[in-house]
Amino acid sequence: MERDKNLVVCMCFEEYDNYDILLNRLGHGDIFGRDQLVSLLLQGSDTTQLEGLCWDVQDCAFPLIADVSIFDPSSASQHPDIVLVLLADSPVSGISRRSINTQQSPPAFTEHITEFSNLLGLVQYTSTLDEMLAAQCRQNTPIVLLGDLAHVAASLLASRVMLSSAGQVIALHGEDELRLKHARPGQGQMSKTTRFCHILRHWWTGTQANIDRKVHLGTKFVDVKQNIAKEATGYFFSAPVDISGPGTFTANLDLDADEGHLAKVKMETDMAHSLAEFLEGSKLNRNVNLTCQKAHL
Repeated sequence: MERDKNLVVCMCFEEYDNYDILLNRLGHGDIFGRDQLVSLLLQGSDTTQLEGLCWDVQDCAFPLIADVSIFDPSSASQHPDIVLVLLADSPVSGISRRSINTQQSPPAFTEHITEFSNLLGLVQYTSTLDEMLAAQCRQNTPIVLLGDLAHVAASLLASRVMLSSAGQVIALHGEDELRLKHARPGQGQMSKTTRFCHILRHWWTGTQANIDRKVHLGTKFVDVKQNIAKEATGYFFSAPVDISGPGTFTANLDLDADEGHLAKVKMETDMAHSLAEFLEGSKLNRNVNLTCQKAHL
């Protein structure tokens, strides 16, 4: 990306809380560089919230945010250089913060909504991004998912859109169990959003401040041992990576993988895909029933 051109950043919001720190860091150059102007595009399901957020950004007059507007997928003039998908936070006291469309859930599933609400909300939310992200994938636009169940969200999206490369989508999980496990005793813990900003800066600029502390990225791996035919069905796992340049890195899951992390992510991902297939099958059955009812009228 040429520095004399504005970097077009599209931010997709699942929910509209806890974005202040990330916007502040972005607006002051802590992610994409201190001399990189940003044109910000906002995407979400609530137009009123997006309009209010646009006003907030303009009122703050961030030095490196040149302009802000609502993303219009039909606009021929809007071409994001990178897409950031901001996922909802982890459940609080077991209660999911994700909104759920119960009308899309089959009656047989209603009694289990509380148990699976977090995954169900994620499945429903990611499905709303399919068309928009499919267009970005065709243009080889980098896509970064940040927040709770980011690995699962990345796998869901990768199963429905054609990626240009395995490294096109990056997942940064909110908890980052691997970083906590490998942290040295007494080492200070940075906030989730601050950590996201640090990782994004290292990955985007291709520089790593401390070579002894590897950056963890959630990247796509394909289970070749089970002869999976479609690459799109691969899992996303966190692993320490060696950054070799802007947006480029290498990871060795066989050497650096944490078995507990792999098992947890695989279980959540398999469950999410099962939910997605179940909901899609129920949707098809409802459509068939409606068609039959109309035919009898």
